[in-house]
Amino acid sequence: ISQIPFCKEANSTELRFQQTLLEVGMPPRIKLPDVQVGQKPVALQYDIHKIDTCFPRFSERNVPGHTNHEPVSLDSNVKKLAIKYDFQVVMSSSAVKCLFDNHGPSFDRQWSLPVHIIELEI
Repeated sequence: ISQIPFCKEANSTELRFQQTLLEVGMPPRIKLPDVQVGQKPVALQYDIHKIDTCFPRFSERNVPGHTNHEPVSLDSNVKKLAIKYDFQVVMSSSAVKCLFDNHGPSFDRQWSLPVHIIELEI
C-alpha cells in the first residue's frame, strides 16, 4: 500500500494525548556573551578545545536509540515502548504536525506520509 486515503466524511477518528512516554537528557544550551552597545566587538572563540569544554558536542551521533533525528521506524526505544504500552500507531512529531496543519472546514492541503508497518509479537 503506497497511500492510505483519509476522507473528509470520517469524523470518528480522534487523536488524544495520553502521556509523555520518554524524556532523554537535557537540550543543548548556549551561553551568549554580554555585549553592550558602543563597546568593542566581542572576539569569537575559535579554539575547538575551548569550545568543546564549554559546549560539548554530541558524541554518540548515529548510534541507534540516541536522539539524533533518526526515523521513528529505526528507533529501538520506540519498539520497546510500543510493546510495553500496547500501541497500535506510532508517529513522529512532524507527522502529527502535518496532520494538524490540514484542518477544517475545507481540508484543502494535500500531504503524503510514509508508512512503515511492523508486526510485533506481544
